[in-house]
Amino acid sequence: MTEEQAFCNQFEKECKSLRSEKIMLYGAGEKTDFLLKNVKDFDFQGILDPQLEGEHLYGAEVFPLQAAADRNCIIIIVARDHIIPIIYDRIHLFCEENGIKIYDFIITVNGRKDTVTLSYEEYKKMKAHIELLELLAEAEDDVKNKRMAPISETFDDLLNMLQG
Repeated sequence: MTEEQAFCNQFEKECKSLRSEKIMLYGAGEKTDFLLKNVKDFDFQGILDPQLEGEHLYGAEVFPLQAAADRNCIIIIVARDHIIPIIYDRIHLFCEENGIKIYDFIITVNGRKDTVTLSYEEYKKMKAHIELLELLAEAEDDVKNKRMAPISETFDDLLNMLQG
């Protein structure tokens, strides 16, 4: 299997829940070319890239960001993992204001499977859950190691510290 086939198969698998969406691909690299030429069951509306607006690339039109809002599209960022935050910072406010969901498709390097397809909202929710679980694990450890005191003693100790 070629790199191109593997990439397209991975995209189809990871993004299958997005098949019914209108999609703009953000990024003008060769992986976008792979997708447009080989992945047929998705509704790709075009490419977003601020430096190439108005041009045609890989048989698709390159649009300004506003076109994603006008066409009611989602955006899938197709870029290397270190570039995704730069693109996200560039477009997220516009997307939030216009109700556009942003997904990313991380390009693997040397065949490592590092792909994550997740909307930013889903990512924030998942991160909040992880942080909560970490706090609960710390609290459980405190109980297990008897590092706790009644709340009234804790407030009395804090009051004494503040009063000097």
